[in-house]
Amino acid sequence: YANDAFPEEYVPTVFDHYAVSVTVGGKQYLLGLYDTAGQEDYDRLRPLSYPMTDVFLICFSVVNPASFQNVKEEWVPELKEYAPNVPFLLVGTQVYL
Repeated sequence: YANDAFPEEYVPTVFDHYAVSVTVGGKQYLLGLYDTAGQEDYDRLRPLSYPMTDVFLICFSVVNPASFQNVKEEWVPELKEYAPNVPFLLVGTQVYL
């Protein structure tokens, strides 16, 4: 989204940051997107990036039921523990497949 392109291949990240300007209702905003590692090895490190977050985007693959199961079993409980008052949006990906 931030680069206006879709990557050709998946490259796992530990932590990436992207910034993009968006206009909503005629007003311009700077949107900061932080991509954190989902691997179990980073379970203790990941919540350190949560303070000052306004909203979370939890992404899952619509063609992979295990991906959605992971949302219910891992991501939602983690956010409820570390950021209980921050809203989150569920985003289904790979709808083109």
